[in-house]
Amino acid sequence: MGTMNGDCKTCLCSSILQKEYSLPKLKAGIRQYQKVVREESAELVKKRVQHLKPCILPPGYRAICCSAQKEFYKVVAAVTNPARLVSVFDGHTEYNLGKTLHAKRGSSGWAPLDCCFFVYDDPQAALCAPFPKRSKSRQESRVLLKVRCSGRGYQKGDKFAFTSITPILILTDAVNIKPVNP
Repeated sequence: MGTMNGDCKTCLCSSILQKEYSLPKLKAGIRQYQKVVREESAELVKKRVQHLKPCILPPGYRAICCSAQKEFYKVVAAVTNPARLVSVFDGHTEYNLGKTLHAKRGSSGWAPLDCCFFVYDDPQAALCAPFPKRSKSRQESRVLLKVRCSGRGYQKGDKFAFTSITPILILTDAVNIKPVNP
């Protein structure tokens, strides 16, 4: 019988475990248990994410999540009195370089689509994007912004919608004096 001198190979507990439970079998059992726990944890996370995703999306849209900031393009109205960049759609959301804007509702989760900021991954697509007839600043001159977005959002083709947006650059050669779709 082993002695209790702290050496695991000679420890009484070790010799009992080796005789009764076989260490290789015990290690294999632990590895199997860890695998099962990992799989069950992954399944729980997947179910939680599915639960958090929006249940109703308009046709063609899908929920996305960008873990890193990505650059997109957005057309805004350039109003003169006072001089500022505003949303073509609502006419009052102001865009300032370096200042992050957040959705009015749901910015910590899956915001309703109508609260998101619409952007495009291609500057030409942004410039050609149609605006609804009820847009408040449709008749104003338009400017193309390069913006950064990340986090939860939605995608339909080359059109994206995010809960937060940070304008980083005004593309001055993309100024459109007359609106694309009056």
